[in-house]
Amino acid sequence: MPARHLLLLVLIAALATAACDGAAADSTTTTSSTTTTIGVTVRTSGERTVTVGEDIDGGLAEQLETQLADLAAATEVLRGLSFLSPPKLVLLGQSEFPQRWEAFVDARLDPVALATDTRLFRTLGLLSPAQDLRALIRSIETGPVPAFYDGAAGEVVVAATQAELAPFAASVVVRALTEALIDQYHRATTRAAELQTSGRYDEAVALETLVTADALTTQLRYLEGLPDSTRVAAAAEAGASVMPESPPFLTAELSYPTEGGIAFVAALLDQGGLAAVDAAYGETLTTELVSHPVRYFAGEGVLSIEVPTVDLSGFGVDDSGSLGALGLRSLLTEAVPPGLLTQTVDGWGADVFVTLTDASDIAFVYVFRGDTVADTVEVAQAFLEHAAGVMGLAEPRAAGGGVEFIGPAAVEGEASGDGAPPEGPYVFVDRDGDGLVVIVSSDAGAGRALVRQVEIP
Repeated sequence: MPARHLLLLVLIAALATAACDGAAADSTTTTSSTTTTIGVTVRTSGERTVTVGEDIDGGLAEQLETQLADLAAATEVLRGLSFLSPPKLVLLGQSEFPQRWEAFVDARLDPVALATDTRLFRTLGLLSPAQDLRALIRSIETGPVPAFYDGAAGEVVVAATQAELAPFAASVVVRALTEALIDQYHRATTRAAELQTSGRYDEAVALETLVTADALTTQLRYLEGLPDSTRVAAAAEAGASVMPESPPFLTAELSYPTEGGIAFVAALLDQGGLAAVDAAYGETLTTELVSHPVRYFAGEGVLSIEVPTVDLSGFGVDDSGSLGALGLRSLLTEAVPPGLLTQTVDGWGADVFVTLTDASDIAFVYVFRGDTVADTVEVAQAFLEHAAGVMGLAEPRAAGGGVEFIGPAAVEGEASGDGAPPEGPYVFVDRDGDGLVVIVSSDAGAGRALVRQVEIP
């Protein structure tokens, strides 16, 4: 469904512009005592483990370890937290680092899930028949970066290609170290995985966005502290990578962590400094709250909706959960002008979805509640415009208490047994008060069967 890929895009958005500057183990003892931004005094004492790749010269590794120790200390000062245990560092050379990076990205590119999402986005008219979501994401991921944090392994992996990291590469290491530091205090990697497993995608994306924006903010503070001439060199290094073009809905999602996320962290810093940033990790976050810090500070909650129970002959439930304000925005990006889209999505109150699939068709059930009736009217109108303008379906007609659109074109070029195109895609929209139901299916019969099962909240 159009939410599983968002967690990967948060990662890609943070790393895609990082130009690659560029892992026998060694260790040194470190001791520090610091009062953290969450009011806890910690002392770290022990061995800083550095794993060194087979293709790295010992002298080069030793010089890099000294620089990495300095960067870890700078990260603690900039972020206002001390490592509870020494960070695990992995230095990999030219042959090993790209392989580790590829494995890191591939582990997050579930081919089955992305193939299903591709089918849905094609049905929605957001991808052409020739476009593939997994391929698009891989085109955005432009290659190995100078360093990254592998949360599953708890390791900061660094490309060790020369004895001293260039300025921008050093800043990327600071970003990765910040993510490791956050993980030690807030278990962000584990919590995001738990949220995703339970279908709470919007909360998982909001948490990952906070981590990404927090780490990027620390990286920017590190760069700001460099001498002017060094900052110029770092800017030139960072500008070496160019983001490829992507469909509008992916472009909107890619901009979220570096725009909405950083703005959210800035608001937290203005409100209560680093302590406010740390406190946010203890709250239930949504992409709406991240986009609207005022609502976060006001303690705005999320309306209640239960995931509908549906049973469609021949179909299985592929996924279900919450799409969230960011997911809703991505769905409607091509149907509504940017300014009006912001106003439309601002009324998000809660939502849930169910995606169903069989061998050749896909169906998507979306249930929404707006903050007000007027907000829900705007979202309903946006879906009507999407069906007509983006999907190119004929004028709607009354059906099942709402309106339906039916297109005669075959989805993904498939034909029925008699050679005629199947009846589809199909869209149904119905609203009552602040509640809304939208059903999209590549097969009209399946869509109509779902209409009879799903109630407006």
